[in-house]
Amino acid sequence: MDYYKLLYDYENDLDAGFIKINETTLPFDRYEVNEAQELGVTEIQCEVEQENVGGYDYIANDLAWLVVSERIKSVFESCNLGKYEFIAVKRLDSGEIVGYLLHSMNLVDALDEKKSVCSKKKYTIDGYDYVHLSVIKYAIDTKKVGDLDMFKLKNSNIPYFVSSLLKERLVMHGAKGFDFLKIKST
Repeated sequence: MDYYKLLYDYENDLDAGFIKINETTLPFDRYEVNEAQELGVTEIQCEVEQENVGGYDYIANDLAWLVVSERIKSVFESCNLGKYEFIAVKRLDSGEIVGYLLHSMNLVDALDEKKSVCSKKKYTIDGYDYVHLSVIKYAIDTKKVGDLDMFKLKNSNIPYFVSSLLKERLVMHGAKGFDFLKIKST
């Protein structure tokens, strides 16, 4: 099976809206969205900065979270997402649901570092040595992914990766705002 890095389609978002997540009302740290644990909430609040939020199915936001429309939520649910939760994103002014934060908790140790194009930087902070891995081109070991249609990688837990099945279903349903970068599968 082929896999793709899930991207926001910046080239065609002329009619897309934009929301700002209200961090002052978040009961969790914004970076916990990158971790493999439930967030413990059913809704979060936002302010609509640029109207026409309903014009796109991948809703642009200031935290670069994966926020999807109600229309396309069922497409994701029709695939094997493993451990995940949808959290309603509501307008602060009206309480209307704008979309859903898709929080995937599948952190898979599938990065094939030898076949990826990577850069490692070593640095020291307060006497402790650290190594930062920057991945330019991803290659993954598909055996470690199993039958998941969506996942993130351990130690590189920000980008989402999707299977060709999920990609095809999003395209078939005319999902707006999604772009896909094919990655190497080993």
